[in-house]
Amino acid sequence: MQRWSGQWVKAGRKNNNNNNNTNHNNNNNNNNNNSSNGQVPLDSDQYKAVTEYFLQTLGASNVHIHGVARVNAGGFANFRSGTQQRVMFHGCKTTGNEDAILKDGFQVNACISGGANYGTWFAFNSAYSDSGFAFNDSFGVRHLFVCLVSNASMRMENATMRVLVALKAIFI
Repeated sequence: MQRWSGQWVKAGRKNNNNNNNTNHNNNNNNNNNNSSNGQVPLDSDQYKAVTEYFLQTLGASNVHIHGVARVNAGGFANFRSGTQQRVMFHGCKTTGNEDAILKDGFQVNACISGGANYGTWFAFNSAYSDSGFAFNDSFGVRHLFVCLVSNASMRMENATMRVLVALKAIFI
């Protein structure tokens, strides 16, 4: 399943000649036993909110959303309520990195960008994550995570991104 998300949004820009209306649900997010995992119904408020924000911050017109899936890879107990949070985006360059996040959540000790244990990077706009931090699956669909990110435990923040040194992000 493609993830553009915190939902795991199966959002993607098709870069080949495949039919954009084909629904590729090779749903491999069963590594996680959380009962709230799964496809978000197309007619739900949650689907509409996630896809509208994704498209708004992507700024591209040749995009077809292939689906949104709810992913809970842990971390809720560590998420600090009472802090300021915002919706942010995270992309992976490989399926291996994405699969690890889906299985274990964001693990700062696995991060190598910026140096060992530097932190997990999140972008304020989906366009930034889409610009080189997302891979195309075998169907030509790009994958991104959409997450609710806290302002606690920040290593760095600028107009483009935020880096967290502790798990202070959850999938939305």
